[in-house]
Amino acid sequence: MAMKWLYDVRIRYPNITEIQIIFPVTGHSFIPPDRIFAWTEKQIRRRENIIESQEYIDLIAKHATIHKVGINALILDWKTERQNNLKSNFHFQVSKCKRIIITRSGDKIQVTGEVVYRNNIAASTSLLKKGKKIVNINPSVIEILPSIKPDKLLDVKKLLQIHFGLQWDQLPELLFYKNILQNNVDLTEN
Repeated sequence: MAMKWLYDVRIRYPNITEIQIIFPVTGHSFIPPDRIFAWTEKQIRRRENIIESQEYIDLIAKHATIHKVGINALILDWKTERQNNLKSNFHFQVSKCKRIIITRSGDKIQVTGEVVYRNNIAASTSLLKKGKKIVNINPSVIEILPSIKPDKLLDVKKLLQIHFGLQWDQLPELLFYKNILQNNVDLTEN
């Protein structure tokens, strides 16, 4: 994905020729996204009950930008494109790398996997299969269709009946669950 992005921005941003992905030493992270995630998780745990999905969205929106999958954040099928265009075995072991360096030179994209932080000692080669070109990598959009197993739907329905009574579907705050249960025709009535 980063290879394709680096190739696509070559005209708009010709001075961007390299991406370095640095994997930090395992341990406690103080980078802002991790701190925000921890704070949000703490706020969620303080609540005894969260009934409406909008409550989650409101809590997260206080400190982050919300992107709704399928609406303003499309999911692309990178897995199929990777299988069709990239080699199955790379010239380096990803799990041992401290840095992955993706460089663009003209229309060629090459990747280096470095096992140390400071020195550049590994070879840089293309990850594309023979005869494949990065310009031909165009992932299709995956349609988002929620698939909830019938057993899970029955469990949710039973829990709603236990906690809110048999007339739970009349409560306006449970409209989210009512819509999910009505839209899934696989649900067997009990």
